[in-house]
Amino acid sequence: MEAWEDLLIEEDIFDWKMKGSVVIKTPYESFELESDESNAATGLSKEKSVYKFRNDGRDTIFISIKPKQSGDIELKDSVWRLELEAVIYDTEDLSGTRISDKAKKLFFWDKTYQFMIECNSDFSTATSGVNKGKKGLDQMSNSEKSMKTGECLGELLKSRPEFEKHAKNVPDPNNTDKEAEKRKKQLWDVGSEKVKLFYSSPVYSKYIDDLEYLLNYCVSSEEEGHQPCIFKLERAEKTMKPKQFTLKSIRKYFEKAGKKDAKDYQI
Repeated sequence: MEAWEDLLIEEDIFDWKMKGSVVIKTPYESFELESDESNAATGLSKEKSVYKFRNDGRDTIFISIKPKQSGDIELKDSVWRLELEAVIYDTEDLSGTRISDKAKKLFFWDKTYQFMIECNSDFSTATSGVNKGKKGLDQMSNSEKSMKTGECLGELLKSRPEFEKHAKNVPDPNNTDKEAEKRKKQLWDVGSEKVKLFYSSPVYSKYIDDLEYLLNYCVSSEEEGHQPCIFKLERAEKTMKPKQFTLKSIRKYFEKAGKKDAKDYQI
């Protein structure tokens, strides 16, 4: 039996989190109630026919979609696989003309986003990144405790393990592998020496509050013309691998799209 009727997934370049909805069939309230009618309609045993919503941001849904392989064309996961681990943040009952036609609409968004809106934050540029471990902090000016905007955002992501696993593209000034760091800088713009930010989490601040504040002030490096940056959670290189954040100037996106000839982002 097909369990769902409609699936909608929104992937917006200006909104890093994926979100969407799915309509599932639930004849005779079979999704949440058990009865002889629902068991007969779904063909499931009583033990397997009932799902109880927790309603605490931990009802999860996992979606993985990729076109079927055809011929010798390589369909890379990083381009072709749409994969999402999400939490259900709202539900809506859809009534039909008969109880056997009932359905339920589940609204979901990225699980990482859910963690961000729940998680308390205690972040400061004065004690992170290049400023970490500095002595005489109380004697320093705000400018001395500041960081480049892209560095701020990267250090915020690395401040908690549940988000650090998505921040492998953030450059590390202590890494001696110059080629690896050069590749990272193509995916993560650390910002400009001329535009630095001093920031500390306000009282009762959530992680998402810090993230959105820093994003509002993020600008690219001098080489990129101090442009606004696009923050994005890219598709995973391989299925079930953690997706990685990127921070790139708008110019980078136009360069990847191409002018006369189609480049990566058009192809």
